[in-house]
Amino acid sequence: MKVAPEAAFGRHESFQLRYAWLSKGVKALLEDEPVFSRQDATAKLGVGKNMVSSIRYWLQATSITDKNGQLSPFGEKLLGEDGFDRYLENDGTLWLLHYQLAKNCNYATTIYWLFNRFHKADFSADEAFAHIKVFVSEQGWKVAEKTLKTDLQTVLRMYAPRRSKRTQLEDALEFPLSLLGLLKYSEGKYHFMVSDRSDLPLEIMAFTLTDLMGEKKIIAVKDLMYGGNPSLG
Repeated sequence: MKVAPEAAFGRHESFQLRYAWLSKGVKALLEDEPVFSRQDATAKLGVGKNMVSSIRYWLQATSITDKNGQLSPFGEKLLGEDGFDRYLENDGTLWLLHYQLAKNCNYATTIYWLFNRFHKADFSADEAFAHIKVFVSEQGWKVAEKTLKTDLQTVLRMYAPRRSKRTQLEDALEFPLSLLGLLKYSEGKYHFMVSDRSDLPLEIMAFTLTDLMGEKKIIAVKDLMYGGNPSLG
């Protein structure tokens, strides 16, 4: 079944989403809307050229900006001048951003696939790569294997960084979505962590339920949990 007319792989320039990037990007957009197309974007954002492209990509992938690169109504409400959480201080915002990524097959294709279409509880990177290649082929998308593998590696590292001597604070700044504890890496394999989620705010649950239902007045629990386009499960 065709899940989306288009897909995106590798547009993050191999940089995973970092803690300050969304707020930094929105601030720059509010001050100077065409900032990402300016010659001096690197100076304005204080990052390298590839990171400029990566920030622009992650803003779109999280639906903070629309396909034209303009601040979306969602982005305005979350990170705008009067936004609910301008500096990502609320833990619930991470869940909200994860949901936006996991449902965005057009711009966050690998994340969508990982959390909606891949159903192995424990897996190696090679196993995941073999499965996503099949998915991409079934969709009829043309993607270079190197690009696809790099994209998958970036996503896995973003949710389950391989532990080193970094502190928890350093992990939070570099891999904020890893704090959700959805995926863990140990002994050469990745493991989906299925457990109670007491840190998932009811307000975020209500938002996702409303978004998933759309215009529907009734939705089956089975479809809600395992529908896959996307699913709350």
